[in-house]
Amino acid sequence: MRKINFAFNSAVSSVVLLVGNIIAAKYVTPFEMGLYQSAMLIPAYLGLLQFGVFNGLNRNLTIYIAKGDQRKTEVVVDSSWAFARLVAFVSGFVSLILISCVVRQPITVFSVVTAISVLFVVVLEPFSIQMETIYSSTSSFHTLSRILFSQNAITLICSALPIVFGSTGLAVSRIVYIGSRFLLRYSFLPIRPKAVINWNEVIELSKVGVPLLVAGLIYTYISVSDRTIVAILLGPAAVGQMVLANIIVTALSFIPQIIAAIYYPEIVAEYGKVEKCSSIRKFYWPVVRTTSIFLIPACVLVYYSISPIVNICFPLYRDGIESAELAALSCVSLAYLGVSGIISATRKNGPYIICLAVNLLGIFVFGFLIVGRSGRVIDAVWIRTIVSTFICFFTLGYGYWLTRAD
Repeated sequence: MRKINFAFNSAVSSVVLLVGNIIAAKYVTPFEMGLYQSAMLIPAYLGLLQFGVFNGLNRNLTIYIAKGDQRKTEVVVDSSWAFARLVAFVSGFVSLILISCVVRQPITVFSVVTAISVLFVVVLEPFSIQMETIYSSTSSFHTLSRILFSQNAITLICSALPIVFGSTGLAVSRIVYIGSRFLLRYSFLPIRPKAVINWNEVIELSKVGVPLLVAGLIYTYISVSDRTIVAILLGPAAVGQMVLANIIVTALSFIPQIIAAIYYPEIVAEYGKVEKCSSIRKFYWPVVRTTSIFLIPACVLVYYSISPIVNICFPLYRDGIESAELAALSCVSLAYLGVSGIISATRKNGPYIICLAVNLLGIFVFGFLIVGRSGRVIDAVWIRTIVSTFICFFTLGYGYWLTRAD
C-alpha cells in the first residue's frame, strides 16, 4: 500500500509539472520559453561532476541496509552528504560561467531570475538526489508520499505565477519547486547525515557508481540532445517551438521512471543476497508488463490530443505540433527503462553503456549535419526518435540475455 501511495503521488507530481508547463506556455512567448529551456540545459550537462558517488550510494546503501550493517550505512550516508556540498560549490561556480554564455541579452529581471533558477538547480539537486536515495533505500515510501503531496500542493500554487508575471513567474516557480523539494526532503530524513567525509568510502562509491553514472548521463544527454542541437544551430525561438515536445516527453517519462524506482530497491536487494543474475529474472517480465500497460495507452491518448488542444489554447506554438506528436509516439520506446535498472543492479552494463554512447554520438553527428542543412526542428526530433527505438530493443534483449540461467 505504501508503494502504491508513493506511485500515486509521483504520478500526481508529473501531472502538476505538466499543468505548470502548460500554463507557462499560455502566457510565455516561444522565444522566452526557448531562452529559458536553453539555460536549463546547463544542469543536465553538469551532472558529470557527481562522479558516480550518488549512483553508487543508491546501490551500496540498499545492500548495507539489507545486510543490517549499521556502521557502513552511517559512513556512506555521511560521506555522500559531505561530497554533495563539494559538488554543489563546484557546480555553482561553473554554471555562473556557462549562464553568461547562454543568456546573451541585455540584463533584465527575466534573465537574472533565470540565472538564479539555474543556480538553485545545480546547487540543491545534489543534496536532493542523495536524500531521495536514503528514502528509497530505507523503504520510507509512506514518508516520501507525504512529502510529495505537500510539494505537489506548493508547485501547483506556484504554477499560477506566469499568469501574473509572465516569463519571470516561470523562473520563480522553478526556484520555489527546487527549494521546496530540498527543504521537505531534509525535514523528514530517516537517517540524518553529518558532513563528515571518508574519502576511501567516496572513492568506493565512485568506483561502483561511475558505470551507472555514465549510463544515466548518456541517457540524459540523449534526452536533451535534440534541444541542444536546435539551441546551437537555430537559436532560442526554435527551441521554444520544441517546448510542447519537451513537455510531453517529460510527463510521459515519469511513468517508466516511477515503475523503475519502485522495483529497483527490490532488484538490488535480491541480487545482493546471492549475486547471481538469474536470481533477478523474476523481475524482468513484471517490469516490462507493468510499464507497457500504463505507458502505451498514455502515449496514444496524448498523441491524439495534441493538435486540437494546441490549436485552441496555444496558437503561438502551432509550429511545434508535428514535433510534439512525434515525441508522444517516441515515448513508447521508454518501456526499456525498468530493464535498464536490472542491468545496473548487476554492474554488467558495459554493452549497455557502449550502446548508449554510440547512439549519442550518432545523434550529434547526424543532428548537426542534417539539421544544419535543413534548418528544421522536426529533423532533430526524428533522429532522437530513431535512436531511442534502437536503444529500447537492445536493452530489452540484453537484459533478457543477462538474466538467463547461470
